[in-house]
Amino acid sequence: MASSQLRAARPSNLRIHRSLVQPAPPPLTPRLREPRQLREDWTSRSRAGMIKPHTPRVHENGATPQPGVPTSVSATGGANAQSVVSWTAPASDGGSTISGYTVMASPGGASCSWTIGPLSCTVTGLTNGTSYTFTVTATNAVGTSAASAPSSTITPTAPATAAPPTPANAPATPVNVSWRRPSITTPLVATFSAAPGTTYAITATSNPTRHSETRSARTARGTCKVTTTKKPNKRTATCTIRLKKAGTWLIKITPTKDGLAGMPATKTITIRAATKKTRTLPTHRPQTRAQR
Repeated sequence: MASSQLRAARPSNLRIHRSLVQPAPPPLTPRLREPRQLREDWTSRSRAGMIKPHTPRVHENGATPQPGVPTSVSATGGANAQSVVSWTAPASDGGSTISGYTVMASPGGASCSWTIGPLSCTVTGLTNGTSYTFTVTATNAVGTSAASAPSSTITPTAPATAAPPTPANAPATPVNVSWRRPSITTPLVATFSAAPGTTYAITATSNPTRHSETRSARTARGTCKVTTTKKPNKRTATCTIRLKKAGTWLIKITPTKDGLAGMPATKTITIRAATKKTRTLPTHRPQTRAQR
């Protein structure tokens, strides 16, 4: 009675499937490959087009990490061993603020760096007379950009040396000097109007023209004398110097007043060597019968 009641209480469609009660499979063990096999798999996959070439990493906003290339690079020339280089910021900063720029000179590799202010910097240490071009790179927190296109060529030059200024109270340079042409035997004489309270000195410097002479310059000194005439009231300076060697001489007449020398008056004169005179002997003529 009890067993029949139990069979009646169990549903007739209840079946137990053994397939649902199967035990779980063992865990998979990774299979290690030899390095040679890995290289062969990499080569075969790349040939089949399964491996794509590397592309730069892109941020969410679509910008590459490194900044773009600076443009419009220009340089100024003519300065002493330096040049001022300016440029324009790149169109993209790579998603990170540009923190600096570097300017590089070619040839030589001289450089300068920018961190703040107008987009320009001065490259120093250049060689005067050498032609240079300049490139610029931009740097942010991620990296450095490629170099810009080179600037136009510039050439630094040395500044012209100016003559030392003449003091305001210096004596005036002699003007309207009359030079009498000298020779080996005749001295050079120069005359001109003398300024009040001024003395004068005449000197000459020459380079030798003969190979037998020494190569050092020769110097000579003369005398200057100032005379005054009352009617009319006039002061005349007469300077005399004797040049005993042939060659080209530079003559200087320097004024001096109160211990201060002024700019000299100059003259270049060439002295020719003396020519030797030849003695002509009388010719002997035989006497005629009438003279006898």
